[in-house]
Amino acid sequence: MLGALAMAGLGIKPVTGQAVNVTITKVGTAEGPVGLVNRAHDDSLYVVEQRGIVRRLDDTKPLLDVRTQVSTDIEQGLLGLAFSNDGATAYIDLTNARFETEIRSYSFADGTFTKPKLLLKIAQPYSNHNGGQLVVDRDDTLWIAMGDGGAAGDPKGNGQNTRALLGKILRIDPHPAGVKPYGIPKGNASFAGGRPEIWAMGVRNPWRFSIDQETRTVWIADVGQNAYEEIDAVPADTPGANFGWNNREGLHPFDGGRRATSKLTDPVFDYPHAEGACSVTGGYVYRGKKIPSLVGGYVFADFCVGKLVSFRADRVSALNVRVKNPTSFGVDNNGELYVVSQAGPIYRIDPA
Repeated sequence: MLGALAMAGLGIKPVTGQAVNVTITKVGTAEGPVGLVNRAHDDSLYVVEQRGIVRRLDDTKPLLDVRTQVSTDIEQGLLGLAFSNDGATAYIDLTNARFETEIRSYSFADGTFTKPKLLLKIAQPYSNHNGGQLVVDRDDTLWIAMGDGGAAGDPKGNGQNTRALLGKILRIDPHPAGVKPYGIPKGNASFAGGRPEIWAMGVRNPWRFSIDQETRTVWIADVGQNAYEEIDAVPADTPGANFGWNNREGLHPFDGGRRATSKLTDPVFDYPHAEGACSVTGGYVYRGKKIPSLVGGYVFADFCVGKLVSFRADRVSALNVRVKNPTSFGVDNNGELYVVSQAGPIYRIDPA
């Protein structure tokens, strides 16, 4: 059971693997960045600032400015950006002034966002656990991470409620036939009486997820409550996973909940809140060419500790670098990795 290997805190000694020797190179800075996104056939990387700005990494001029339309209370704001596979459509995830999550699409060409369209609106009962990650898969379906709605302990019971879109990974077709804003693609979960948008359930606050196209694995970093952080990994063609929140936190019972049932999907890794760890920040499986020793490893971090870590089924290895308050990772069109600091700096992970 990999969770039992959870490092003596994240703070941080490799369990079985040797430390991966890398360096970080500052490539830009931003105000409160929470995302860095690539676009097909485009050498630019796009920075997402929580306050409501999207811009190119190498240019301070905003391409999209929704500051007057977002709430930035606690964990709210502009939280996600993704581009369609042809690069012609941009999708954003924001918290509006009424504290609702909005998923919008825009036409995008020559650096200009036009024709905004509201795809989905979800009420948020509290100001934290908004999720926010957007991922466009190779079939152009749009995947959406939704936290449980906030407060502590999931008081609304959203994680285990199949009629609620909160506490879920959603998957929609943003280009439906007809007049509806989105469609339901084949291959979603099929929970009796549940919402058809749901692909997986039982998450608390999936603060970043990604799809490794080489193995077709969905990697989800789910922020824990008070004791454990977890990493989930499931095949992209296997919908319906229930990761167990709020019955459990990682592999451990939460507030009298059940540790596991035959209907729950175990995380592949969890780690305790020891030596300062507090909140997992999900990343990507490294598929670049510059750092051979990192290829195939899922790279993630903890917001409080700042240490970068590579996870594989056979070993967990610390990278020999720290980043202050990492909020997100990014990947360019060559598969090279970047890490974003809430303090402003944006770094590329390079060979030592």
